[in-house]
Amino acid sequence: MSDDWWKKMRKEIPGCGKFKDKGLQNEDELKIMFEDLRNTGDDHFCASSGVIPQSPNGGSNGGDEEAESDDDSEPEEITPSGKGKGKRPSGDDKDKGKRVKTSGGKWIEDQISKIVSLNERSTASVESMARREDNSGCSIKEVMAIVKECGAIPGTKQHFIASELFTKRAEREMFMTLDTPEDRFAWLTMKHFVKYGPV
Repeated sequence: MSDDWWKKMRKEIPGCGKFKDKGLQNEDELKIMFEDLRNTGDDHFCASSGVIPQSPNGGSNGGDEEAESDDDSEPEEITPSGKGKGKRPSGDDKDKGKRVKTSGGKWIEDQISKIVSLNERSTASVESMARREDNSGCSIKEVMAIVKECGAIPGTKQHFIASELFTKRAEREMFMTLDTPEDRFAWLTMKHFVKYGPV
């Protein structure tokens, strides 16, 4: 980006200047760490998607017209505070008589409650996984030994993809469902092809 753009951004976002020349650190590790995450938009709003999230009752929360039609309660009316005679009116007078809806606050409160609930369940799930011992024969060490037995020795693309995939338990379990060494070797070859293309 241009120097003028960076000057503007430094004013708007203090501390962002460190990214001008440096860029993102540990990019390769972050790719591995977050490679399986997908933004489906089902449980959150991504501003860059341009899609306004739906409220629990099916309506959009982006426009006043739709929000007003969802709520039968009477909106609050804003009245200006008392002004003395001879004083110049402030910009607040232009809002005189406008009606403001407060129902959006309830939707936000509901969404925050859902997020808190999901967070609590995720935390409990992660803690239980951390406590659980891996006695199923699917430890990384055991599976990598089977990888070598099927012909994927260190230095091959099959061994490399196995070392990337098998940090995740689900991938190890899938690999272990295959019956023969040939099937396992072919599966690793296909996984490498899907991720990196023909080499």
